[in-house]
Amino acid sequence: MELLTMIGVVVLLVVLANWVTTKMVELLSRYYFKSEMSGTRKGWFGLLGAVVVYSVILLLPAIPFIFSLKLAGIVNIGAQVTKLNK
Repeated sequence: MELLTMIGVVVLLVVLANWVTTKMVELLSRYYFKSEMSGTRKGWFGLLGAVVVYSVILLLPAIPFIFSLKLAGIVNIGAQVTKLNK
């Protein structure tokens, strides 16, 4: 039961990290570039955002679920890499 709970927490953290990364790309597109970005450019900025989220996770002090956060950050980077080919 504890394993299922931990898997559920990691999945929710991955969804949250992916949402934060996608929202960051949308806000950059809207307010900084003031135009729609191409798919490749969105993919690279998404990857940059995922690395920023992972870097913030690495800077956190030791907390009980830090390994779950690190796993979620790595999976988010992987999800953003798969978006590069679209």
